[in-house]
Amino acid sequence: MAIHPNLPKSPYAVLEPAQRWFPAAEDLRSTAYEKLLPPLVAKIREDVSEWRAAGYLGVSATSKALLQWWFHTQHLTEQADGSLSTFEYYFAQREAVETIIWLHDVRRVRDKFDLMRFDASVRFRRTCSTRAGHATSPRCPLCQCPLRQLPLRNY
Repeated sequence: MAIHPNLPKSPYAVLEPAQRWFPAAEDLRSTAYEKLLPPLVAKIREDVSEWRAAGYLGVSATSKALLQWWFHTQHLTEQADGSLSTFEYYFAQREAVETIIWLHDVRRVRDKFDLMRFDASVRFRRTCSTRAGHATSPRCPLCQCPLRQLPLRNY
């Protein structure tokens, strides 16, 4: 299994789509990437990376405010000894939230079948269990949060 030679040491650093872990030897990255990783995943990572670099264009005011708050605002947390330290999301957490918002707000994905329009060559398999037949996962914090539906106000 290969780790990209330019992979940052920090788990907080923003990764480019090409800097990802790869399930084979590094010398196979250029010839076997599409065969070993779903093309849909790579395409979405590239699109979300470009969207992030462009400043989250096309999202609702609420989503943009939340993204700015979560990822571009300093958060201080109190430690056991009373001192303050900076809290920051790991990049994997950040990318997951950004991807959900990008799919929902920018690409208007509302169900798993909408994902198929991104790459016609993808053999779509049911990847999320909805046991009760719901269109969204009950564990998804963004899909289920009633506060996300409220209008944003300037306080």
